[in-house]
Amino acid sequence: MSNKLPYKEQLKILRDKNGINKELMEYLKETNKIHKLIFEAIATDPKTIPEISRETNLEPELVFWHVNALRKYGKIVDGIKTGDYWKYSKASA
Repeated sequence: MSNKLPYKEQLKILRDKNGINKELMEYLKETNKIHKLIFEAIATDPKTIPEISRETNLEPELVFWHVNALRKYGKIVDGIKTGDYWKYSKASA
């Protein structure tokens, strides 16, 4: 494949050639849905993992995993610690 083609055209050629991985697409959709729920939960004020879990009806372990991933990539930041838990809020742009 020529690198002279625009990026989007290169992707289209690869998708046509290789097809789209349905499992990966479902995983990405689910991950984006979870991230949206987490961002909505912390939109107004910082919250702990248990608070986010209750508000989103997601398992605390799942919330913990996603919050840590979002922290790693700078999308969420640590706030103050209350008791045993940190409060998390959306990172400033």
